[in-house]
This record gives sequence, structure tokens and C-alpha cells, in this order.
Amino acid sequence: MAIIEWLQEAVFANKLADDVRTIETHSLWTFEVPSRFVEILQGSQGSSQPTRTTCGLLPPVLSFYYQLVVITILQTCMNAILGAILYKIVVEPQQKRQTKDKISAIKQLNSITGISNRQLNNDSTPKIEKWLNRDADDPEDYESACRLLCQFMYDASDPAYNVDTMLRRSSPRNLYQHLKHHYWYLVHTKQVHKISFYEKNYDQKSSSSIASTTTSWLFVFGIALPLVILEPLWFIHTFDLQNVGLGMVVLATPIVNANKITEAYFGFSPPSVGLKTYVLYFSCLFGMEIDEQTRKPKRATWAFLKQRVTTLARDFVIVPFIVCILRSRDYEFFALPTNVDIDSMDHSMGEMFSWQHLCNNFFVALLLSCALSQSTIGVSLLYNLIYGVQTYEVVLNPMLKSKSVTDFWGRRWNMLVHRGLKNGVYKPTRKTTDSQMGAVLATFVASGILHEYVNYALFEDAYRTGEWKQMLFFGWNGILLLLEYTIGHWSIFRKLSKKLPPFLVTALVLCLALPLAHLFTGPYIKNGWFESVYIAEPVIVCQTISKQKKKIGRLFGR
Repeated sequence: MAIIEWLQEAVFANKLADDVRTIETHSLWTFEVPSRFVEILQGSQGSSQPTRTTCGLLPPVLSFYYQLVVITILQTCMNAILGAILYKIVVEPQQKRQTKDKISAIKQLNSITGISNRQLNNDSTPKIEKWLNRDADDPEDYESACRLLCQFMYDASDPAYNVDTMLRRSSPRNLYQHLKHHYWYLVHTKQVHKISFYEKNYDQKSSSSIASTTTSWLFVFGIALPLVILEPLWFIHTFDLQNVGLGMVVLATPIVNANKITEAYFGFSPPSVGLKTYVLYFSCLFGMEIDEQTRKPKRATWAFLKQRVTTLARDFVIVPFIVCILRSRDYEFFALPTNVDIDSMDHSMGEMFSWQHLCNNFFVALLLSCALSQSTIGVSLLYNLIYGVQTYEVVLNPMLKSKSVTDFWGRRWNMLVHRGLKNGVYKPTRKTTDSQMGAVLATFVASGILHEYVNYALFEDAYRTGEWKQMLFFGWNGILLLLEYTIGHWSIFRKLSKKLPPFLVTALVLCLALPLAHLFTGPYIKNGWFESVYIAEPVIVCQTISKQKKKIGRLFGR
């Protein structure tokens, strides 16, 4: 309790609820601009009195970053402890079962090919002819051996290597001899390795087995998941976090680690990692990269850090510029014919597809993507420096470079949530139901529930009568994704994607989601998330003053 009281008084005393910066007291640099320029940006009418406009560059509120670092450290420590326990109870027993099955699978492959591990390891310069002429004990079931070898060496979707077709054209014994010789050739020319048999067959079918012990089930669903879901709510209320941006940092724990817990339970955690690596992976809230060959975290190099700092500097130019422009117009750059709330579901069909509504939603979504990129890169730099590991970039310019709905959600927008949902929801659902469409819908439903939870945690007072707007938005995008899977291969769409300019393809992709995008971004505007971003940015504030020194307007601040 003493620690909590000290944190409340020493760290979180400044609530950062309002921006108190002014040109007179905080400006780093002041300059004058033409008043008409300010009026155009504000969308206001010119003043009848002679005026002058003074602008000042205001630094970010440093208390925000101090509290952000403290929150990140506290959340990381809690997640490191939880990750260690999760590894011992769920992940480690699973890996032991996987290792046993791996050895059994490789022994099965040895038994039908006649090559032992020792023979492979000792023969550093093998002669192909030696193995082609070597007789091995034939298996009892030629057909099963043929199917196993085909599954290992060839792509199952390639009709040229369909095992049933080959069995009709040849006897099982002759086909087995042919496939065995081909397998020996591939191994000794190092085109394949026997370990890939395990990764291709066992990983896809057996390693995703559920950690079905009673202890693991009780720990995952009775302790771990409730803890990561309820702890942020306790943290926000205990320390009375009124800045929504800081609340979002706290919510990184359930956003990221709820999926890591389910992926561990269903067997989709990074394979063959030890306790130390798994604790780093679980406690790093912003996407640690693991080398697929060594099964260890990728080390952060100076070149990597330089690239991240450069990207962060870019975002610190773009985000303040966009947020200042949109803030001066209440985040609606173009006025709509009717006066409805920014997150309302009462827009008419004509309004939702009007160019003003689409442009307003585009600008806000662009701001959100840039702010998300800035915040995730900034916080991940702490892990890059302290852990010494690489983290992947979370946002990859989705608003300007997306070529399809799949490209937008699967490769560009918030890869942190995408990878978590892929391993924590999509793969388990796909494995259980064997339905790609069902897995896609389940993933978008889970994404909608996750965002509803985030909105409730951040905007509890304003969200008690929530209308499930996030669910509607992500449900609609799930339908778009299914439509792309169903008809996206039609020749007309392929021709359009190749012949149209890239920017027009991106515009068409965005126009599928932008009519409903206000359901996603509206609550963040209405409840002050962008205002919390504004406090953390270096911004330019302008005041227009008449010759009598009377303030009549203000741009980039209120």
C-alpha cells in the first residue's frame, strides 16, 4: 500500500487532463503570420478590425512521458512474472510433448527411407550413388510410406504430385522406391532437411494440440486471462488516470497478452524457446522479433536503432501537423449538411457516402494510424534499449499503400493486434473448425469485442450505454474480407488492380470501409483520446489579436 500511495503522490499527481500550455508562459519560439492564413485554416470569416496573429512553438508536456515510462516499467514487470509462470505451467509441458512426438516422427521417416541420423551426421561428403544403390528394409505398408514421403517432399496443392494419381499409374512398391531415391537425393544435396518433416507435418497437425491438463486449463482461464483483463481496470481507477493516452498504454497488456495466453494454451507460441526467451517475448508489449532459425530474439543493432529513431522523428513532424489542423476544426475538416454527433449512427445513406464524410473519416483515420505508429515506436524503443532486441513496426502506411482489404488488415494496420489475433484466435478456430471463413469471422468478432473492451476501459462513464459500434465496424470489415476471398479472384478485379494507378486502387479499398469508419474513430474524438495525443506533441499555437490587444480567436488550441 505504501508503494501505491507513493506512486499516487509522486508520479500520478499530475492528471494531465487539460492542456495548460500558453504562448506567454511555454513558447520556445514566437513568430507572426498573416491573419488571413489563420482564418482560412480555421474556416472562419475575416475580422472587420485590423488584426495581427502571433504564433508560438510549444513543447510537449514532459510529465506525460515520465508517467508513460513508469507505467511501461510496471506493466512489464507484472507481465514478466506472469510469463514465467505461464511458461512453467503451460508452455514447457507442451514443448516436452512436442519434442517426444518430433523424435517419433523422425524415427518414422528413418524407418521408411533407411537413413539414420548418425549416418547423415557422419557422412559430410555423401555420394549420391551410394545411397541410390543401397537396399533398405521395405516398409510393411508401401502405400502409407508413399503418402508420407509425398506429404514431406511435395506441395499437396500441386496436382502434378497427387499421390492418388501416382498410385494409379504405378504399383505402390515401385512408387515407393522412386520416392525414396528422390528423398535421398534431396537430403544429400541439402535441398531439404529431415527436420523440415517435423515442421511441415507435425507442427501443422500435432503441435497445435491443446494443453489439456486440468492445471493448465484452470491457470489460463481462471487466473491468467482474468488477471490481464481486470488489472488495467484496477490500475486506471487506483491511480485515477484521466489522460486517455496513458490509459491506452496500460491497456497494451490485455490487447497483446490476452492473445499470447490463448496462443500458448492452444499450442501456437514460438516453438523451442527457453524460459528466458519466453519471458522476454511475453513481457515485451510491442512486438519482439524472434529469429526462426536460432529461436532467439533478434538483437537490436545500431542500424536498426538509427532507422527507428528516424521513423519516430518523422512521426513527430506528421502527427502534430495533422492533429493541429483537425483540432482547429473539431476533427471535421468539411462540414456535413446535417448536425449529428461525430460517432452517431443516425447518418443517412447519402451522408455516409458523401465526399465530405469520406474525407473527414480519411483524415481522422490517417491521424490515428500516424499516432499509433508514433506511440508504438516510441514505447518499443524502451524495449530495444533495455532488452537489446528488435521489435517489428506496428503500422506500415495502411492509409496510402493498401492494395486490398487483406493487405490493409493483414499486412499494414496494427500488426501487433493482427499477429496476436492470428495466433490467439484465427489459428485455434481454423484448427478446431477447419473453416477459413469461420476463422476469419471469429477473428473480426474477437477484434470487435477487444475494441469494445478498450472503449469501456477508457471511456467508462460515457460508455455505459454502448451501442456496439466497434462490433458493427469490425463485423462489416469481416464481411468485406470474406467477399474478397469469395470473389476477389474474378478476372475483372485482377485486371482493375493491375491497370488502375496504385493510388486509385488504395482509394477504392479505403472507400469500402470509410463510410462506417466514424463508428471506430468517433468515440476517440468524442472522449478526448486525440486531446491526450495533443498534450504529448510539440505544437504550434496561434492567437489572433486586435489592435486593442483583445483576443478574438485562436488556432491550434483553445
